Amino acid sequence: MTPTSYAQKVINFDKVLSQESVDLAELKKLSFNGIPDSTHHRALVWRILLNYLPSDRTIWEKVLADKRQEYWKFGDELLPPHSCPLDPLNPDPSSPWENYFKDNEVLLQIDKDVRRLYPSIHFFQSSTANPHPGIISGKITRLHTRVNSCVTGSAVESRGMGIKKVKSNKTELETNSSEAHWEVVERILFVYAKLNKGQSYVQGMSNKSQISVPTEYHESGQE
Repeated sequence: MTPTSYAQKVINFDKVLSQESVDLAELKKLSFNGIPDSTHHRALVWRILLNYLPSDRTIWEKVLADKRQEYWKFGDELLPPHSCPLDPLNPDPSSPWENYFKDNEVLLQIDKDVRRLYPSIHFFQSSTANPHPGIISGKITRLHTRVNSCVTGSAVESRGMGIKKVKSNKTELETNSSEAHWEVVERILFVYAKLNKGQSYVQGMSNKSQISVPTEYHESGQE
């Protein structure tokens, strides 16, 4: 693509996105051949095409604020509390421990995939500017510490009549007042799995976040 054609492409996107009511048909047509990557268009266009934002741009600010509040609420309801006062051996099916143990299998898979995907990418190891309030206050347990506790510091797999010990996944953040971006991804995937139990989490979902999360963060300036 020549500089002139690229510049014209940017102008076309600016024109569509500046309308009070975004022309979705035109936006899809423009996006078919790619979204300019040197501007802040990708995060916004993705949100619109995925129906996260409506075509009416006059209410975008309110919609984003409402959705963030909804996400924090999901976190408060679905993420494990820092402690559970009930006996973990309590057979009562309504016990919070029942769901805790059911969630462990999917959480172990998410944690393994996230750690395996991001160790060499600085962005995911750095601290987010918007950590979850419940995690920073200690009200909610960090998911990776729950995994470490679940496997007693190392992953254990059954092998016939024996047991195979796998290298520990345990890591520590520098301070309790921060939250790494990979933890944010882990939290997003876990909340998604809880909200979509029919599909839950499948291996590979974390790969999509390798592109989408940094793009959303850098282009929108928010998470």
